[in-house]
Amino acid sequence: MHNKGKQTDVIIIGGGLSGLAAARTLKKNRKTVTVLEAQSRVGGRILSTSIKGSIFDLGAQWVSPHQHRIQTLIKEFGLSTTSTYKEGTTLFALFGKKKQGLGNKPPFSRLSLLDITSFENAVKKMLENIEPSKPWESPLGQKLDSLTLETWLEKKMFSKYGKAFYRQVYEEGLCGKLSEASVLDLIWNIKTTGSFHQNLSAEDEWITNGAQEIPNRIAEELGDTVQLDHKVLQIDWGESEVKVYTEQGVWFSKKV
Repeated sequence: MHNKGKQTDVIIIGGGLSGLAAARTLKKNRKTVTVLEAQSRVGGRILSTSIKGSIFDLGAQWVSPHQHRIQTLIKEFGLSTTSTYKEGTTLFALFGKKKQGLGNKPPFSRLSLLDITSFENAVKKMLENIEPSKPWESPLGQKLDSLTLETWLEKKMFSKYGKAFYRQVYEEGLCGKLSEASVLDLIWNIKTTGSFHQNLSAEDEWITNGAQEIPNRIAEELGDTVQLDHKVLQIDWGESEVKVYTEQGVWFSKKV
């Protein structure tokens, strides 16, 4: 490591979409920011590639027309979306079996469908008590944030297929296990999308030029703020300063 250090107000570790969006906001608020990205590209879980002239997304790809922040970025950068092809029969795969459904309605027994409806109604009631800008300050915020989705789903639903259906939907949507997310994560996600069923529209569109165009455009705008191939090795937290060590040297900042 080099002894020479570089000073910045805020260091952001990771050049995924969240890190880049945070850097962009901070720069607009006249803060000096450095994004340290371990890989030689930006995007994180978003990765697009070209094969014989066609664009393929190997990571995150779909967007909902109701996801306002991502839609704002799409318009701002002059990108376009294409509707997902939905013609034909919907197949639901659960417990190693495939069943045909009618539209988005799962082919379950009346008891399982009743369980799903009851669960959706419980979620809708909770939405009324969540403030989207500061969900943690809502009356139920702290309580919901202390419960994992895993625990809550087991408590709220009784049918085997109902539980399996929503487990699959939310683990895909949250890109993780139900034990890794709180109930507040889910409720806030639905609240900011607009409604329970709008939240399920997350695969209605995809970005024509590939999803990675968004992080690429933000990184281009940020310029030298983004440092690629800068793997963070160590962080030392002091009372008034933070030291972040990479193979290229030491970075000093107020926040990380």
